[in-house]
Amino acid sequence: MFFFFSYFQFGTTISSQPKNINRAVYTYRILDIIKQVRKQKKGIGDIIDDIRQVQRETITVTATLARQEQVTDDHVYKAASKEKKTGGGDGAYVKSYKLLTKIRERFDDMVSSKWWWWW
Repeated sequence: MFFFFSYFQFGTTISSQPKNINRAVYTYRILDIIKQVRKQKKGIGDIIDDIRQVQRETITVTATLARQEQVTDDHVYKAASKEKKTGGGDGAYVKSYKLLTKIRERFDDMVSSKWWWWW
């Protein structure tokens, strides 16, 4: 009985709708929706292109940083080794090398930690 009652209500609702609905209005709405979807699709494509460009730049900068870090590490290590062997100087190169190692470790910890992804 409930089904019949719901169907009856639906039928009366449909019959009360205007019969002279303009198809051009619906066509215009559909075409407008399609136009908006195309704009959104283009916008999403532009955002994806920007993300890829930033990823390329990040990879380039990371590679450059890694090379510079290696060169710096080699120079400071050689100077610290030379200073330690000769026994001269105030130990600044040895301290510099230790500090450089600590900086690298802390940076690696910061990048690899989970809280980094929340920012």
